[in-house]
Amino acid sequence: MPLPDPPERRFSAAQIRHVLALRARLLDSVRRFFSSRGYLEVSVPVLGVAADPAPAIEPMRTRLRLWDGSSRELYLQTSPEFFLKRLLASGCERIYSIGPFFRDGEVTDRHNPEFFGLEWYCAGQAFHQMLDFCEEMFREVTMDVAGKVRLERCGIGFEVGRPFLRLSVAQALRELAGVEVSEDWGEDSLRRALRRAGVAAGADDDVDDMVNRVLIERVEPALARLGPVMLHDYPMPMAALARSRPENPAVAERFELFAGGLELCNGYGELVDPAEQRRRFLAHVEIRRRLGRPAVPIDEALLKAMEDGLPACCGCALGLDRWLMLLCGAERIDEVMVFPLSLELGRAPDGATGSA
Repeated sequence: MPLPDPPERRFSAAQIRHVLALRARLLDSVRRFFSSRGYLEVSVPVLGVAADPAPAIEPMRTRLRLWDGSSRELYLQTSPEFFLKRLLASGCERIYSIGPFFRDGEVTDRHNPEFFGLEWYCAGQAFHQMLDFCEEMFREVTMDVAGKVRLERCGIGFEVGRPFLRLSVAQALRELAGVEVSEDWGEDSLRRALRRAGVAAGADDDVDDMVNRVLIERVEPALARLGPVMLHDYPMPMAALARSRPENPAVAERFELFAGGLELCNGYGELVDPAEQRRRFLAHVEIRRRLGRPAVPIDEALLKAMEDGLPACCGCALGLDRWLMLLCGAERIDEVMVFPLSLELGRAPDGATGSA
């Protein structure tokens, strides 16, 4: 049986050069933007002794052989977040990192197990300032690389030159999905609201399950027609590593940017309380245990850095490959990767989804 052609063979030499040149222009523009605003680019490890235990993502594992013949399990990092926060705690106030992220089990038209990402943090930044910064960065870099304000992907055109629409998750559910949610995001009231709107909501579903379902089924398809949209104020069960809103503890200082039918980035007003961070880590560990998922050790070095003093800060992670998909008008992520693992492994069936 003949071996399949290497994935790069699907491109002509000119196509390969175009993809690589566009990627290089994007990285150059991103670096110029951050440098002009006083950010320092840093490199952090992709291997660590701990990883994020959040049940929504799965880290890749490997083993390191030690000098005494034993071995130690290590983790390819799902993002550079924990290392960057340790740098913040050591006094680095404006930092960013560009490099590979790894997620096990994510092979779809929008996911590759290894993808290229940008992540940045700023000490002393308020949540609304992070949204403003992200919008400015995305607009300026996109216009610089594309040379135009209007882009198109999958037959849907959108402009980046106009102010981005901002919707709270509660607004989006109400206006785009017909779901009225209570101010406290109570689980039982949310379940009733979804059922009234014709959205499935099982007795065992929690707030995270239910909100994700209505976002995927109704909200995200509608967002694709609205141009760039910043969705913010997620319910606290979906806070991940974000702090709660001071004026409304039921919601988190978390936002996501959507454009062209793609989720592009995920940002937080960062949690800095080490005791609350440990509590959330342990809750995630327990969820993984109940689901029968492999255990992931808590990052004690991060918690120690937080105890020493993590400053009030905001942070955001952005998928650079998906940004390239927008710039190219690509339908699939493998169209902007010369060596996508998804083609080596075979594409997932239609309808398969990853974590985001």
